Amino acid sequence: MSLLLLCLLTASFAPLFDPDEGYYPATAAESVASGSAWDPRLNGEPRWDKPILPYALIEGAFSLFGRRVAAARIPSALQGTALVLVVGFLVWRLAGPRAGALSAVIVSTTAGVQIFSRVAHPEIGVVLSVVTTELLVCLWLVRPVDAAGWHLAVAAGVSVGYGVLAKGPVAIALPLLMLGLAAPFIHVSALRSASRLRDAGMAAAITVLVAAPWYVAMTLRHGYSFLHTALWKHNVMRYTTTAYGHRRSVLFFIIPTVIALLPWIAFLPQAFRLVFRRDATPKQALRTCMGASAVSAFVFYSFSSSQLPNYALVFIPPLAVLIALWFDEQFDAAPVARRASRVSTTALLAVGATVLIAGPLVVGHRLRARDVLGGVPSQTADVVELLSPVTLPSGLLVAIASVVVMTISSLRVRVGSLAAMGAIIPVLVLAGARPMLRAVYPWEAFGRVIASIPGPVWLVGYRAPSLTFYAGRRVQSVPNAESLRPALERGAGGWLLLDRDTWSGTSGSEIVRGLTTRVCATGGRMVLVRVEHQCCIQPSCGTQAEP
Repeated sequence: MSLLLLCLLTASFAPLFDPDEGYYPATAAESVASGSAWDPRLNGEPRWDKPILPYALIEGAFSLFGRRVAAARIPSALQGTALVLVVGFLVWRLAGPRAGALSAVIVSTTAGVQIFSRVAHPEIGVVLSVVTTELLVCLWLVRPVDAAGWHLAVAAGVSVGYGVLAKGPVAIALPLLMLGLAAPFIHVSALRSASRLRDAGMAAAITVLVAAPWYVAMTLRHGYSFLHTALWKHNVMRYTTTAYGHRRSVLFFIIPTVIALLPWIAFLPQAFRLVFRRDATPKQALRTCMGASAVSAFVFYSFSSSQLPNYALVFIPPLAVLIALWFDEQFDAAPVARRASRVSTTALLAVGATVLIAGPLVVGHRLRARDVLGGVPSQTADVVELLSPVTLPSGLLVAIASVVVMTISSLRVRVGSLAAMGAIIPVLVLAGARPMLRAVYPWEAFGRVIASIPGPVWLVGYRAPSLTFYAGRRVQSVPNAESLRPALERGAGGWLLLDRDTWSGTSGSEIVRGLTTRVCATGGRMVLVRVEHQCCIQPSCGTQAEP
């Protein structure tokens, strides 16, 4: 429950992150306002790239707590907490109470789960579904063939259906890949028996009952265009083509996985080696399933034509469970083995502390040198000032943790210190990063100004769905300022949002000639400009200081 409490306390620390996070609160708010709560819309257009569940959960939070950023992030905090509780309970069923408790602690304090439990994003929901389904499948595989399995089938069906409504068919594909990879290495009695086939059919039927109604309703309302967009375009085409511009190396997910598994990443190599043991215990079956889960998901996403760092989140709970099972055995291991793990952990923490403390200084020095050599006035000299409040407290905490790990022999204290570090560092980072984040994402301040005076809003060269949320108004993204001239000539005025360099080239050009322009707010690289005809000048918008 500490994860839930910390997430709720820090839910409003940071503005909405664009482009991805802003889509979900903005879509939820607009869908409710337009009277189509179950038919998502954004800026007046259908929003079918994700199923209904992430929007519906945020809509429910808005109805209970008001239309605010903190409310939009409550569903993710609840889903992250549910993930921790489910992992702890099902690992306890398979490997004992200590392994279950360790799994819950480690999953809840990984950087990946800490981050995605604080953002209004569907990734934590689909991870909850996939990991729950895979653990239920593991429990189903190791049960006696004559034991009733219908309750596991029902639970798995509900879990898969939840994932399909959260992010689509990937909630089916990943558990099936895990099962296909793990089954040959698990001693399963009568895998093809009638009872097991019956259980699988029941799970499939429950999945259809949970997920199909919304898809059927949307198909009846919109026809083939919905199916083509929601299922084909945003699933099959996203995976098989580079149309979305997210193609990267097959090794792309290594770095996101390392970051998301902090501060436990040092234990992964020794924990993963135990997957290759050959015994028939439920605990080893759990290791096999979790290893197969991480490997199959890593391969699945690595060969996708669309790769985003957030996809790595699905690898983290299985890897965290493997680390928890390794720690569970360490409690019974000889002192020599414990001492070796203590040294390796201390070394990793010391390196991490050095990087966090010295990183801003090194980066700032390199950026200043680049600017000097290029003969350009430095706009990066403030990098140390921006990054130090974020990294310095975290680096000091990691340094303290390294001392604790090295000097205290108790494994329980060492695990507790790492868990405390994993829980506290995100809070420190968010608190230190608030000024920088508000400068990088000035949309809340701009939204307040836009909401005060009517008129269309044009955003040049960027996507900022959170601006739609903050302004409570549709925002039209355009590729360049030149394309706006006909709209500016026809309309009575509006809002123009663009970066400083573009505005410098636009303010004296033909695009705005004959119009009155006023800079109403600035923030980071962006400028908010009120554009009007002489006959239709609105009351002054004022000028807002840069965040």
